[in-house]
Amino acid sequence: MTVTEVIANAVETFTNTNANGNANANNANNNNSNGRRPNMLVSLIVFTIYLILVLLVGKYLWNECLCKVITVCKPVQDIFTLLGVILLVDLIHPRI
Repeated sequence: MTVTEVIANAVETFTNTNANGNANANNANNNNSNGRRPNMLVSLIVFTIYLILVLLVGKYLWNECLCKVITVCKPVQDIFTLLGVILLVDLIHPRI
């Protein structure tokens, strides 16, 4: 699952709409806005845990595996640099 897919799922959960922009059938039957808040909170927590795990494992794999195999690569000092690389690759080559 790419970063854009996770963000799209979080936005879809928050706005309670599907990919076509139509409201879900449950929204017409249930106008309770409190049901969306726990789903959004769970989505935010899951996304944060997912992002932290990807960044930490990615930093380890970059520094310990890729830098040893490909001599041109330099070690990553912090996870924010790796976050930038992940976002750049996701922007250049999105999986739709």
